[in-house]
Amino acid sequence: MIPLLPRGRGKTSQMKNEFWQISDEDFRMVALQIGRKPRGLRGIACRCPLKFPTVVVSEPIVVNAKSDDNEFFPTLFWLSCFQLRKKVAHLESTGLISRLEKLFALNLEFREALREAHAAYIQQRFGFIGREKYFALKEENHPWLYKILKAGVGGTENFKHLKCLHAHVAQQMAVNNNPAGRIVLDLILEPHCPPEASFCRRKLAKSNNAKGFGSL
Repeated sequence: MIPLLPRGRGKTSQMKNEFWQISDEDFRMVALQIGRKPRGLRGIACRCPLKFPTVVVSEPIVVNAKSDDNEFFPTLFWLSCFQLRKKVAHLESTGLISRLEKLFALNLEFREALREAHAAYIQQRFGFIGREKYFALKEENHPWLYKILKAGVGGTENFKHLKCLHAHVAQQMAVNNNPAGRIVLDLILEPHCPPEASFCRRKLAKSNNAKGFGSL
C-alpha cells in the first residue's frame, strides 16, 4: 500500500546546494559501486552510516567516454549505493511506478509536490551550468537548450510519467524535496547494509588485493 502522506524518512542531509567534495577515496569507491569509471562527478550528496558515498552529484555536461566530446547528462543526483539500487529495482519490478503514476493522477497534493520537485531539478541544473555557459549555448542555438530547461527528474519531459525511481530517491536523499522518492524510501525497511555485510567493504577489500586498480 502506498502511503498518501509520506513520513519523511530518508532525509540524510540538510544541505541544499553544498555537497562534499570528491576525494580520491570517494572516486575509487564510486567506481567500485557502479562497476566503471565515473564521469563528471561534482560532489557527494549523501553518505551511509559507514561514510561511503550513497548519492553522488553529477555535472549536467560530461565528456563522452568513447569520443571525448561533451554530451548532455540529465541526471544530477545519482544513486551509487549498491544496496539501495537493488532494493529500489525490486520495488520497480512490483509495479510501483504505475501505482505512483495513478497517485499523481488522483492526488492533487502529490501531483503539485512532484511538479515542484521537477522544477527544482531544472533550476538546480541551470545553477550547475551557470549563466555564462548557458548564454554561450543559447548564442549557438545549441540542441541541449531544450533539455536543459525541460528535462526533469531522470530526464523525463512528461511529468505525468515517472522515469527511474532511482533518480527520484536520489533527489529526495540529496535535497529532501521529492515526494515519490520519499514514498519509495518509506517502503524500504533497511536502506543500508549492516556493517558486517557491507557491499562496499567487500568490494574495497577485494580491490586492494587486485592489481591494476590504481589506473582508475
